[in-house]
Amino acid sequence: MHVLWVFVAVGVGTFLMRTGPQWLSARLIWPRPFLDWLTRVTPAALGALLAPALLLSHGHWVRPWASPALTAAAVAAMSQWWLRQLLVTVAVGVGAYMLLGAIAR
Repeated sequence: MHVLWVFVAVGVGTFLMRTGPQWLSARLIWPRPFLDWLTRVTPAALGALLAPALLLSHGHWVRPWASPALTAAAVAAMSQWWLRQLLVTVAVGVGAYMLLGAIAR
């Protein structure tokens, strides 16, 4: 029975941590500079996650011509820039990665 209360407490805590900021932000009027700054957070976080994954391997810089992931990411970025279709971009990126990975083996 004790474990059940732990699960309930963790569930309630998780729910409050996820809905609390949404509830609070819906009732506040945020300054325009803050909202402008906030629109830049997602691309910055995505770049911070992708850059090390694409440019480093085991702590060492990757040669661009020797990295299927980096080449596939560049192909997917060009596809997104040109077509502006997320599903097509994902398909192009996955396809390029699979093709380049098969060629590299």
